[in-house]
Amino acid sequence: MSISFGPERWGQVRDTYAGWWSRTLERPVVNLTLTGANTGKPANTDLSANTDLSVNTDSSVPKGYRRLAMWQYPPGTPVERMVEDDWYTLASRVYAADSFPMVLPDYGAGVNAAFCGCRAEVREETVWFVPQLADIPVEELQLAHDPASPAYAMLKEYYRLASARFGGQAVLGMTHLNNGIDIVARFVEGVEMGLALYDHPREVKRLIGENHRLFLRYLEELTACMGNVLGYSCWGNLYAEKPWFGTQSDYSAMIGQDTFAEFILPELELCWEAFPETNYYHLDGPGQLRHLDLILACPPLRCVQWVPGDGADPPAAWPEVYRKIAAAGKNIWYMGGLEELERIAEITGTTWGLYWQGELPWAEADRAAAICQRLRVPLNL
Repeated sequence: MSISFGPERWGQVRDTYAGWWSRTLERPVVNLTLTGANTGKPANTDLSANTDLSVNTDSSVPKGYRRLAMWQYPPGTPVERMVEDDWYTLASRVYAADSFPMVLPDYGAGVNAAFCGCRAEVREETVWFVPQLADIPVEELQLAHDPASPAYAMLKEYYRLASARFGGQAVLGMTHLNNGIDIVARFVEGVEMGLALYDHPREVKRLIGENHRLFLRYLEELTACMGNVLGYSCWGNLYAEKPWFGTQSDYSAMIGQDTFAEFILPELELCWEAFPETNYYHLDGPGQLRHLDLILACPPLRCVQWVPGDGADPPAAWPEVYRKIAAAGKNIWYMGGLEELERIAEITGTTWGLYWQGELPWAEADRAAAICQRLRVPLNL
């Protein structure tokens, strides 16, 4: 088994994404992976013991197989097993348009909470991180690395093993870390966090600073474990030749503009300044729209991903958001369907700086090809 992606395609990926980040590419980037093609790969008969799996239509993949997140594996599963499952997944896919082989070890969003003292609690659809000790006063709380963290040890081992196994044939994406206040809010929850912003502002800022330093430390240490890779990425599969990471602040949906400017924005700016050529902000839900002007006014910010959230209108129903992002000269990561990308280009008046990433079944390859042709994106099949 091998991954079908040669040096010429890697060269195209490097040139394409460099042009997109710098806004010199005159078309969108379409990161399209096709599943369900008859790739001729032999069936892997030793996949995860988890039987609650969705059905993949790929005839070369065992019925019921799909790639698992790390937290979905049964306790005690060897990391080598996870790496082999990911290798099989990469080799069984077709990388169309601007996509490329990439794997992201997923231990849950904000896994760095587990690196500094939280317990991973597996739930039906996700993993949550719960403090080992509850109700610690904010003025006594400190965020520090836990050297005994099993999640951190597992991820470091994964990167080392995957780097050796994939042999420079794939990008190893950075696991989903959280910057800023979102990790603090794992330890100081609900009403207590809101009260702390007013009663102990210096302590909250101290904790945000502690998490920021840990965030950068984890990025550096985990990247060092990757070894022989062909580039760097994180959630969303945006490619870059140098290490980088995206940003978010889900907690900011619950605060006003003045509080955002005082507590959230300074740390975000430090993150963007750390990766000035490659970064994005994950704008999650209508509650964060009040902060968009402040976010867009920051020169180092490169890209905004707008996610309306559960229960809200779909992404294409927010034209004013996309116009505002485009008018600020920022790239747009669009989260709707591929067929809607043309509509977003009409709304913003340009195809420059647009990004879409997703998977489609092989049966929809012709439809995807027609969309790509209209957007002047080579399908590369």
